[in-house]
Amino acid sequence: MVFDLQPAVCDGLVIKFTCKEEVEWDDRRSRTVQDSEGNTTVEYYYEHMERERTNFKTKVKLSPDGWMCQPGQYQFPFSVEIPRDSPGSVDLKWDTHHGDKDVEAEVGGSAACCCSSRCCRG
Repeated sequence: MVFDLQPAVCDGLVIKFTCKEEVEWDDRRSRTVQDSEGNTTVEYYYEHMERERTNFKTKVKLSPDGWMCQPGQYQFPFSVEIPRDSPGSVDLKWDTHHGDKDVEAEVGGSAACCCSSRCCRG
């Protein structure tokens, strides 16, 4: 991590981690339609579905409160344990009696580092 700024007292250096699950699939649906003569037919169509869920959020404090942030390069050792029930990424495709089914599930995350109490809340 490189700090290229004037020396400043920091509220504490914190790194925030967020892990999200995202799933997409096309769901085969049907509906009954009636024509002008009263005849009914079944119509099939696909509806695109998406779901997103935050798997976990955590913060790791890297420095004490009141840390004097001087310009320079720093290394901060830390570790984050990912929960055991966190899913992996997958891309599945299989045939059904109604045609192909395609499901994609992806797990991703982000990390942000801040040196101010304003961005370290929440």
